[in-house]
Amino acid sequence: MNYSTKRVLVIGYGKLGSRIVSQLLKNKYQIWVFNRSLICLKNKAFSFLKGDLENLELINSSFPSKINFVIYCVSPDEYTEISYRKVFIEGLKKLIKTLDASYLIRFIFISSASVYGDFNGSWVNENTLPKPVKFNGKILLEAEEFLKQLYIPTVSLRLSGIYGPEYLGFLKGLVSSLNSSQNYIINNNNIWTNRIYIDDVVSAVEHLVNKPTIEHSCYICTDNTPLPLNILYQYCAKKLGVSNISFTKSLSRLNNKKLSNALLRKSGWSLKWPNTLIGYSSLIEQMPCIFKKF
Repeated sequence: MNYSTKRVLVIGYGKLGSRIVSQLLKNKYQIWVFNRSLICLKNKAFSFLKGDLENLELINSSFPSKINFVIYCVSPDEYTEISYRKVFIEGLKKLIKTLDASYLIRFIFISSASVYGDFNGSWVNENTLPKPVKFNGKILLEAEEFLKQLYIPTVSLRLSGIYGPEYLGFLKGLVSSLNSSQNYIINNNNIWTNRIYIDDVVSAVEHLVNKPTIEHSCYICTDNTPLPLNILYQYCAKKLGVSNISFTKSLSRLNNKKLSNALLRKSGWSLKWPNTLIGYSSLIEQMPCIFKKF
């Protein structure tokens, strides 16, 4: 099939979904976006369907046909088991019932590395048996397993912690702590964190759309540099002008692991921001009004 004729359905138009759509439009694909809320269409480059996954039957007749790629990129209303189950299990099952899969090449499910759970700082890859400890990881793994049982070709993209201009929670939390002279609560070099710049998440999704064949049912999407969490705090604090930041308490982590992205890179994906520290440094420099140096 000629790439320019690809018909793509993106479920969810939030921070990540909107970036994915913008990138795919550069490939001149025909795109439909399904979202709960109305969005401002500055151009008519893609078609928009307003609706809720809970009530797909209400717009069944308007749903696009002959879709080649589905990108399931939804976010729950809140961090609760009920909200997660509503969008990742109930909503997903209703979408599958509604979807005409006759022309489907690939269903890309945006998942999370939380499906793995805690490995006490050890390395984790796609061959590692998931053992989630929190409800979000358990529900996402259940959704992945549901998709595997279907007749449709599916790949799950397991993301580490996203950062970027749209994802500033970590830095804002650090700035808030520095403003209030609070001590951060990490003093353990064995607590690891894994990050991925949003640009690289988008490029990974684009890669999975463009790749003629997919050899595996899931890929870990993270950068090249898992690192101790306190190192990340210290580095960012220093970039903000605070050279000494004290760590007074231990932090208990239920998802302590080092993620490997070797399989996704082997498939042909490359990163713009392979190093977490360089990525955060660039982000702080890009947004001086938000991250005023101390």
